[in-house]
Amino acid sequence: LESSGQSVAKEVTFPTAEPEPEPAQPPQFQPQAQPAPQAAEAVATAPQPAPVSEDVTEIMPAELSLSDKIKLIIQKNPEYGAFQIKKELNSVNYGFMKIGWFAVKSELKKHSLNSKSKRYAFATKAAR
Repeated sequence: LESSGQSVAKEVTFPTAEPEPEPAQPPQFQPQAQPAPQAAEAVATAPQPAPVSEDVTEIMPAELSLSDKIKLIIQKNPEYGAFQIKKELNSVNYGFMKIGWFAVKSELKKHSLNSKSKRYAFATKAAR
């Protein structure tokens, strides 16, 4: 067909989709007249909840020092060694602290927590 000069391709048209009607708007809330004075007094005399004390602040583990973070990890997981503690320090819970396992090992030795039995003793003592 092409050799005879007739076009082979046909123009294809797809039916256009009709635009979807917009969903109906819910009725707007119209406030009523001002409430009666008795209702306003009842609201004013309702017991208010006690204010929350702002003195109590919870310290996130990410804000602690390195030695405190290590002690906290040992309290939760006394079976962890230096490498597992290093991996835990590099998590979201401890602020993605990047530190080598040897530095963790040195910190454990500084606090006399370099053996598993000492870490278990520390964790059980701290739990009491």
